[in-house]
Amino acid sequence: KGVVDMARRAAGDVPAVVAGLSYPTLRKAALLSKGPCWYPAGDLEVIGQALEKQLQFPEYTRPTLVGYSSGATLVYAVLAASGESFAGGLSLGFCPDLEGVPPLCAHDAFRPTYDARKKRAELPPVQEIAGHWEVLQGAMDRTCTPESTHAFARSIRGAHVTLLEGVGHGFGNARKWGEAFDQGLLELARASEAEVAAASSRRPTSIDPDLEKDLEAVGLPLVLRLVERPRAFLLFISGDGGWSSLDKTMVDNLAQRGVSTVAINTLKYFWSKKTPDRVAADLKRLVEVCGRDGLPLFAGGYSFGAEVMPVVLDRPELRRVFAGLVLISPGPHASFEVSVLDWLRTKEKPTPYSVLEHAKALAGLPIFCTAGEKDEESICPELRGGENHEVALLPGSHHYSGQYEKLAAAVSAFLDRQLPRAEASGKP
Repeated sequence: KGVVDMARRAAGDVPAVVAGLSYPTLRKAALLSKGPCWYPAGDLEVIGQALEKQLQFPEYTRPTLVGYSSGATLVYAVLAASGESFAGGLSLGFCPDLEGVPPLCAHDAFRPTYDARKKRAELPPVQEIAGHWEVLQGAMDRTCTPESTHAFARSIRGAHVTLLEGVGHGFGNARKWGEAFDQGLLELARASEAEVAAASSRRPTSIDPDLEKDLEAVGLPLVLRLVERPRAFLLFISGDGGWSSLDKTMVDNLAQRGVSTVAINTLKYFWSKKTPDRVAADLKRLVEVCGRDGLPLFAGGYSFGAEVMPVVLDRPELRRVFAGLVLISPGPHASFEVSVLDWLRTKEKPTPYSVLEHAKALAGLPIFCTAGEKDEESICPELRGGENHEVALLPGSHHYSGQYEKLAAAVSAFLDRQLPRAEASGKP
């Protein structure tokens, strides 16, 4: 009853959709998974995307997380690993450990330790939460003591702890925590709005103001990672989860090697259905802007984007433009609208667009295809032996177990190998 009351209270009088998730069910699914570690941020992100698509939201909105007890700990684990994917989180009765779980995937500064005998993950404090983390802790809590929670959260930028007098771990009397709960949600909303306002008013990087202005005029949901005096451009289409830590890690690595990235956010662009011709036309507009100085252009995509890109490039006016193609975790079929079922099914639904056939049709174009060793859906193994095809299978499955640095290094190495030839040929 307690968590049901919390959910009803969260909905309140505002137009919010509240979805209740069972922590034991999430944990059971993680234990049955074949992956080397559990990445709950990916699970919750997929659930949020599927819910919003099912309810026909006009555009994707980052979810806010609320959790009690073990759910409170899971909220922190998700925010620490991928806070930029969520609008913040509220934890009620937080402890820094999860019992009866598989190892949690390590990522950047978030590296949980794991006791295999007890199946217990110990969560470390991170320096900063991307977004905001509100913690409500009972002053009478003997399961997760307020002293330990304060000590844990004290060093985390973006964390705030509220001590609740007369409240234990059970949060049984809503009169003693309800007002703080409402205020916590209000603070999360304010922090999210402030973040959006700051992002919209932030000055451009001014690395190349004219280029940035022209790209903005194209009117697409783009993510830019530009460098001064670039050697080349990568035109990239993200996975259907939108711009993720995987993408960010990769383009930051490329930037260090002098490659600017202009990426289409799939979650926003393909939220409504597109046609291959429409995508090709939009890609040509990006080519016109990014190719005006004669620098080599590369194309690429991750997952959904890696499936779309070969189909779109398989036309004369685009095939000859690019110096190489990067395919990260491509499945066998391309689609042109993000779908609830794509997020929930374990195997891709066939479509009229065979990624393998279109990739093989790009004769002469150097292709780098990479996937996780345990990704059973990837077409990368079938590209082995093809002319100018390079295939690399990395540890993990579709999400590389969070080891994005290894993925980024492999992609960067391919571009480094191709750039001298592209520069010599004068492409585009």
